[in-house]
Amino acid sequence: MDIVKESMLFYFKLIINSSKTQDMNLLPIKISIRSYLRNRLYTALNLTSLVLGLVIVFLGISFLVYEFSYDKFHEDQDEIFRVVRKYRGQNYGVNGFPSWSESTSDEQLLMINSIESLPEIEAVSQFVVSPVSQFVNFEGNRISSQKVLSTNTPKSFSRTFTFPIKSGSWDDFSSRRNSVLLTESFAKQIPRVNYLQQEELIGKTIMLNDELYVISGILQDAPTNSHFDFDLILNAAQLDNWGSRIYIKKNSSVSHESLEKAIDLAIERSNPRLAADELYTGHLLQPISDIHFQKSVLYDLKPSGNLLYVFLIGGFTIFILLITLFNYSNLTMAIYSKKSRAIGTKKAIGASKSSLYIQILSDGLMLVLIAIPIAFLFLELLLQYFNQLMEVQLETSIFKNWQNLLIFLIIAFSLGILASIWPMLFLGNKSVVHLFKDTLSRNQRKAAPINNYLILGQLVIVIVISSLSLFVINQLDYIESKEIGFEKNNILYVYSSPESVDEFQQELVRIAGIKKIGNGSPFGTSSFNTITYSIPGSQEIFDDSRQLYLDPEALEIYGLKTSLAQLPQSRLTLINQSAAEKIAKVRRVETEDLIGTQIITEPEYENTETGEMGIPFEIGGIFNDIHLFSLHEKIEPYFITVIPDLKMDGRTIVEVYPGKEEEVLQEIEKVYAGISSDIPLEIEFLDQNIFSLYQNDVQFKRLVIYLAGLAIFLCLLGLVGMTLFMIRARTKEIGIRKVLGASVFGIILNINQSYLKLMGIALLVAWPISIYLAYSWLNTFAYRISINIWLVPFLGLLIFMLAFAILSWVASKSALANPVKSIQSE
Repeated sequence: MDIVKESMLFYFKLIINSSKTQDMNLLPIKISIRSYLRNRLYTALNLTSLVLGLVIVFLGISFLVYEFSYDKFHEDQDEIFRVVRKYRGQNYGVNGFPSWSESTSDEQLLMINSIESLPEIEAVSQFVVSPVSQFVNFEGNRISSQKVLSTNTPKSFSRTFTFPIKSGSWDDFSSRRNSVLLTESFAKQIPRVNYLQQEELIGKTIMLNDELYVISGILQDAPTNSHFDFDLILNAAQLDNWGSRIYIKKNSSVSHESLEKAIDLAIERSNPRLAADELYTGHLLQPISDIHFQKSVLYDLKPSGNLLYVFLIGGFTIFILLITLFNYSNLTMAIYSKKSRAIGTKKAIGASKSSLYIQILSDGLMLVLIAIPIAFLFLELLLQYFNQLMEVQLETSIFKNWQNLLIFLIIAFSLGILASIWPMLFLGNKSVVHLFKDTLSRNQRKAAPINNYLILGQLVIVIVISSLSLFVINQLDYIESKEIGFEKNNILYVYSSPESVDEFQQELVRIAGIKKIGNGSPFGTSSFNTITYSIPGSQEIFDDSRQLYLDPEALEIYGLKTSLAQLPQSRLTLINQSAAEKIAKVRRVETEDLIGTQIITEPEYENTETGEMGIPFEIGGIFNDIHLFSLHEKIEPYFITVIPDLKMDGRTIVEVYPGKEEEVLQEIEKVYAGISSDIPLEIEFLDQNIFSLYQNDVQFKRLVIYLAGLAIFLCLLGLVGMTLFMIRARTKEIGIRKVLGASVFGIILNINQSYLKLMGIALLVAWPISIYLAYSWLNTFAYRISINIWLVPFLGLLIFMLAFAILSWVASKSALANPVKSIQSE
């Protein structure tokens, strides 16, 4: 605090010395600075509160603007929509081709051409982003890319989306098959190519998947607030996938609701088999700016945002802004309550009411002007850390985003104006006589009602923020400690070339640190599509199950608890406990009697060779429920088909001996380097994949802890300032009490008793608000802690005890002072 005082003193003296002039326009500024110098302690408290509040508000506003700016950088973004297929009661971000992965290049364009023929459509674009890493070969150098975007509608792609090109030409790219656009960051990875040499890449070729592509241009990197990004864009005649992502750009005069029906008819004309599929229920058009917060669409390219978290962070920002305003108003009023006679003198010698208003307002704005550069300095230091904390990419310099800067300045100056209104109304309208009669203690008593309301507001906000923070922390601790039903530690997913996976696995078993290897589906993943199934004895078709595949070794690696006496040696399907209970209820039998029961999956599917409907299996066993996805989602029926000698997409499940992870990683890379492969090696840790499912939750938890701590600190800062003011106003009263025999503790208790009443009222107000917000947040989890309603008053008591301890320490100096000097103070 002494450093802050000395820094402020130097800063004020510098301003005064630089403004020594006869210009009367600077007089209010000089008076403001001298006033702050005379009240250094109050000014230091006020300035600290203001700077912290402005920093938090700027970060909060910048984060909110960033979250709500997703995909709004595209020109005509209001006219761009994603085509989402409704199938099996779910929404798909990928639209399947007529013959799925076997579709020809012409078949892949049937749906696009049909939509494009509609007069309401300006452009239709489709693309895919490779789900696995690929090697890009350039002049003998291999560069790995995780985000290869391929489109067979390049002209429409460039008309639909706005991705600025730095060199080269979109037209050249669109008109030439097997051409490619590189992003700046990817071009920088090419050896011997720096930023100035990137243009020299145009016209040269790269090889990818044994095909040559001519470089047509260099693109700016896709903005981080885009729901999809890429390293390079290929103009490909055929897309290597079972479906594509389709986007349209419509005419501005057409409503997207009416266009949905037209698109459904166009798609059904191009794909009659889809139209006849009973699981298909049409398409919907999703505005591109809504995609970031859309959770109900499968196979998104980026994790969606959490709108509830954004609103809560916005609420916390507003709460801290209010605390800052309350502190500013209270401490400004404390300073002016000492100046009533000085104001009376000014009025007596002819000062007008408007001139007093201007002086009070200039005082408020002067402190804002001092706080702004200090806040800027803190922001420059904190923005990079905030980006890492929230995994966003806000501009690390506050001057690069003029919209956020403008909002920040408006809020800062609004705080100065609003904080000045209370002393303007309290002192500006008083007569000269009343101003001369008013003492500090009398002003304190008169200002107490409004001050108490402001303190009450602070306490309510702090209790709400602290309570919600504690519920958040408890829930996320519960998630981290909850049993998920399978082993997650020391398990790796190693992705290699499917063609060389047998050779690769033969080498892996020789690595000493590897305990076991298996094959099959990954766990701890984002939600994927359900399958339909029918149960004997019921006419209903269910559509809530997920199908997984494992070999016996993977079943053992995951440590699933099953009803099997030993690992299966032949094909076998297990169902989880939730599925068993559901099927047993339909069949009216016990779960243990289900073994051997036949279940028909995908009963709408017809086997053209046998004429049978569906894909049957017999229940071979039951396994305990697992949390395959995050705890936000309820456990549903899962079917695991165990297949010996299973191979899936080049994925190998590796169990490692504890403590051998780093050694094993190095050995795996050496083994793969000795195998000829056109696909880069990828390694994932299962426990990290599970952790990533709660990425938004963990970020929110960290931010909430910081915000709650800062809110409590700001509130205590304001209470300390008001206590100092109260003590100074009641110095004479305190001296008299001591003369009459009051104890030090009794005086301290008397000073704090007003806060006790305010805390009680604040608790009654904050209690239901805290419980409501906690319920709203916890309801986003399928599995959650129970709410202990007594946690809020307990937390309120802790906050009061902390405030009481700090304020008692502040008040003790006055309580221990010589009572004779205290009585003589007025």
